[in-house]
Amino acid sequence: MRAANRQQGLAVVEFTLLLPILLILLLGLTELGRALYQYSQLEKMARDTARFVVEGAASGTTGLVQLTPEVVAEASALAVNGDGNGQPLLPGLTAADVTISSLGGTLVKVEIRYRFSPMLFGDTLRLPLFGLADDISLQFDLVSSSVMRAL
Repeated sequence: MRAANRQQGLAVVEFTLLLPILLILLLGLTELGRALYQYSQLEKMARDTARFVVEGAASGTTGLVQLTPEVVAEASALAVNGDGNGQPLLPGLTAADVTISSLGGTLVKVEIRYRFSPMLFGDTLRLPLFGLADDISLQFDLVSSSVMRAL
């Protein structure tokens, strides 16, 4: 009977030692999935915005693209808000993060830059290197671009 009690106590100790490692793995996988989802959203937003720009910026039958300030402003708002409900599709995304440019002739490039930050602790969480170097920020930029030809 005493041996069984010792085994139960050993299982509790092992669980206590492994729990932090398992939680770190779970949170890391969650953040990775979140980053991939947000990058997928950026890809769709850049592609849809580029499609909108080439439809609205082609001038007449020449096929040349003319980016007017109105088209750029409307396309930037589309990239940020999507359906126009006033809420950004990704938290913290602004029209300043969207760059729309003509690559000459019939090509239009839309680039969206988004700052990814972890769910927990946001921008305050830093990976310590214990004095060997500066601490590492866990924020990074997600950049998506799409190039389309106006027909």
